Amino acid sequence: MDLTLYGPSTITNEQDVNAHGLALSPNRVFICGFTEVDIPMAGTPFDNTRSSTDAFVAVFNRALDTLIYATYLG
Repeated sequence: MDLTLYGPSTITNEQDVNAHGLALSPNRVFICGFTEVDIPMAGTPFDNTRSSTDAFVAVFNRALDTLIYATYLG
């Protein structure tokens, strides 16, 4: 599964991944939300093991074509 922006509320083509927050910096796009399915990890994840439903944080470059960092929180 690719972790890419598909619309305002999901960041994958899976139905059980929902973004709830978005922040922009000059070079990065930060997304946080909840998932019930596995998402790709990148960088050095704080937690790379998903349980039932986990929060996540993902960081992309501004072009949204490179996943720089992703981790579960929970």
